[in-house]
Amino acid sequence: WTRSSADGRFVAHGVANVPGSYVIDLQRDAELPIDAQYDPAFFPDHSGFMFPGGPRNTCPISVLTSNPTSISMTELGCSQNEEVGLYQHVGRSLDGGDLFALDSQFVSDDGGKLPTLDDPLASFTGAAHATFTPLLATGDGFAARPRVEVATPFEGDAVLAPSSRLTIDRLAGPGDRQLGYVLRAVAATPAGSSYDIAIPEIARYCVTGGKPAFSYDERWIAFHHYIGPEDAADLGFSGPGDPGFAPYLSLGGANLYVMDLSTGIPQRITNMHPGQYALYPHFRSDGWLYGEVRDGQAGREYTIASEAVRVLE
Repeated sequence: WTRSSADGRFVAHGVANVPGSYVIDLQRDAELPIDAQYDPAFFPDHSGFMFPGGPRNTCPISVLTSNPTSISMTELGCSQNEEVGLYQHVGRSLDGGDLFALDSQFVSDDGGKLPTLDDPLASFTGAAHATFTPLLATGDGFAARPRVEVATPFEGDAVLAPSSRLTIDRLAGPGDRQLGYVLRAVAATPAGSSYDIAIPEIARYCVTGGKPAFSYDERWIAFHHYIGPEDAADLGFSGPGDPGFAPYLSLGGANLYVMDLSTGIPQRITNMHPGQYALYPHFRSDGWLYGEVRDGQAGREYTIASEAVRVLE
């Protein structure tokens, strides 16, 4: 996936078939090689970033704002936090305390490298749990406190809101099919060297899709949804048997959606053609939405930006 810093200056993403990855500095129009592989995340308070697939995985934002030509992840303040797993999301501190990282059971989503007609499986078990890792900002880096595991049976692909006060995850049903999304509050109380954490359920949404992302005001989520037979009418066809819909059944596709958490009504914001996959959306702090497009017909990938949520508001 691709993620951007809160101010939008830096954009980071994993890259296939190269030794590392890249961070793009849009202010300098510079592409910075980084000794890491995948799953970038930027802290919402602009204090640092995380890139787990490398020798060290957490660095202060000063590593980027010092205008480097490359990033080794061994710069001053970078640290190895092995406690944080992949597919992680990060949130800012609660009441001026620690930052938080969240990971959970997850399902890999290769984003339509092959024709895909279904959303990712939700193969989360009854033993599934969400793992919170408090991160203490020490002034020259980040030190992990003891992890806190909270049971979330049959839920996974957990996402942490920017405020660290909400989570949302995908809910498994029979046959590992997704039933919807579950929204939870986060109540974290300091306890000893770490926290006691409870995550009571707030709402369920009977909507399916990939791993979602919160807007910074936490009113919206965005997610991608793979086009299947049930989407024919929404795309303007008479039904899945419509000859015009046939290319989607052979080439697949994916669209981006946003959903107001207060209404639970998803709204499609792209109209991808057969073989085109709009994927992995995330928000900037100003409400703009970024997404990735894999265009199998044209043989290329690119990033798109949308102010759809700003218009809907």
